[in-house]
Amino acid sequence: MAQPAVLLTPMGQLERYDPNNHKFDMWLGQFSEYCFLNNVPTEPVNAQGLVLPAHNRRRALFLAHIGSRAFEVVSAACAPRFPREHSIGQLSAMIKEVFENPGHQESNRVLFHGRIQKQDESVFEYVSAIQLLAQNCNFGAAYPMIMKTRLISGIRHADTKVKLLNPLMSFEEAKRIAIDDDRIRIHMKSLAQQTTNNVNAVTVRNEALLEGEVVEIEAVPTVTEAFIVVVVVISIRTQEEIRHSEETPIANVIYVNQTTSPPVYIDVNINSQVLQAEVDTGAGIGENNF
Repeated sequence: MAQPAVLLTPMGQLERYDPNNHKFDMWLGQFSEYCFLNNVPTEPVNAQGLVLPAHNRRRALFLAHIGSRAFEVVSAACAPRFPREHSIGQLSAMIKEVFENPGHQESNRVLFHGRIQKQDESVFEYVSAIQLLAQNCNFGAAYPMIMKTRLISGIRHADTKVKLLNPLMSFEEAKRIAIDDDRIRIHMKSLAQQTTNNVNAVTVRNEALLEGEVVEIEAVPTVTEAFIVVVVVISIRTQEEIRHSEETPIANVIYVNQTTSPPVYIDVNINSQVLQAEVDTGAGIGENNF
């Protein structure tokens, strides 16, 4: 009795064809590599080398990955027959006729010249997008000059635009500078956010603590819109008690809702003498030992 075929997990990933994001020939090249990687046989041919109309695995895989828009196109073009009755070559010609027709060149150029960098788009992503659009514009020998002009016009940051205005600079060099500038800008922004969110180690000390008998918090700063400071007394001990204990905190200060704010002071009463200590309230949220 014949054993059922075992379906193995395919190697690699193949994106579905999207006419808005893919050049069809490039996608078809990826499809061929995917088939090779997964040992998908080529379409069977007859003695004259013509592809047989019978359905096959490679054609099924092709139809399963061309996306809904392209599938609608080939379904309409093949009616009243079915797409699975046509070779991949025939189906590919139908798709290119609709999505990459040379007669659409002018409209493609309009889209190209109107493309600017989106707010949430990196320069690398923007360059990739305009290069994809340019493939359907047939710029010929003027391609490098037009691409550089579109790059300068479309990127969002003026400081990068200035760096690219050298008329002797090639498009490839301009592209490299623009992408590097953007990556540095993104990295610096990330570092700045990390610095803002980090908690600074703020320690308020006074040598009198080493001699003091009793330490007591006299006053706590009032709550304002900019910050909240909470002082929590952990223990009140003498110098001798501190020496014999592994615990070092005497009091903790917790800062909440960090922001730029005016100086904050804490009055500390040590043996009837009031000392004033300044606290860094821009440190974020953390606990700090006195």
